[in-house]
Amino acid sequence: MNNTSIISDATSTIVNNSAPILASIDPNWFYSAIAQSSAAIVGIMGAFLTSRIISQRSAISTLQNEIHDNNNKMEFLKKRIFEKKQWVEQIDEEENMTNVKDFLKEIRDDLDPDNPPTIDELIEKGNQDENEDYHNLPKNILELSFNEEYLTELRERQRKRSSPFGMLNMDGLMLDRSILINPNITGKKWDRYRRYSDEIYATEVEIDYLSDLNKTKNEELTKLMEANEVKKTLLFLGGFSILGVFAPLGIMMTQNNYTMNLFLPYTFWIIFGSWILILFYFTKEIIQLNNKIHKMSKNGN
Repeated sequence: MNNTSIISDATSTIVNNSAPILASIDPNWFYSAIAQSSAAIVGIMGAFLTSRIISQRSAISTLQNEIHDNNNKMEFLKKRIFEKKQWVEQIDEEENMTNVKDFLKEIRDDLDPDNPPTIDELIEKGNQDENEDYHNLPKNILELSFNEEYLTELRERQRKRSSPFGMLNMDGLMLDRSILINPNITGKKWDRYRRYSDEIYATEVEIDYLSDLNKTKNEELTKLMEANEVKKTLLFLGGFSILGVFAPLGIMMTQNNYTMNLFLPYTFWIIFGSWILILFYFTKEIIQLNNKIHKMSKNGN
């Protein structure tokens, strides 16, 4: 014997045993009482549904406002450090140009202008140098500086090395035209550089935090908007309204005692079973609500 047959037999037994008791009840009073009780339950469910909708809309609105405020704050922070970031990047570029200039000056006697190394080979050579300023030299500045003009001056330098008088003042002239002049960065500039760099770093950390926070809030918003708790409550409300209110009233409208007595036990157990399901659903919702409140209070502490 399978589970379905066991449940079916148990249901039949309950209905059959309750039939004599329910048969003595006035069917008009029974269906009227069922309809009134069900209407009261439907009213409670309607209030719960309305409260759930208002709560959900409020939570959605709160999340949307928080996301909007965070976006505005991120835009404000980005604008606040925009000019400072440009200034710091300019100083970094000037320092990179200085390092490239010194590096090319240091290795010029080891280069063959007629068989020059590639830019990647120059970068690798800089990475192997003891001077850490030459490590990871920017490729774009090397490409700008290690050009044909540089190689032409290098050939001229090597040609004049054979003449003792030709090398006079060559160190002062070499590379001045191939690389932009880098102004000396004063102590005040370095203080400003450090101050701006610290501020930029702290601001970017805050921007990253707000960005991650918005990602989390967007995920919460998506889940909240896709939640089907309201649909479940509406489904229970509609189903119980039909079974508990309109079905009994429809049976009463037949004014047929045989029909009313026939469906009386089935109506009772259907309404009772439906109420058990609704009670289970409400209990589950209340437990979830309490857990959510407990979690929020725990996070707040």
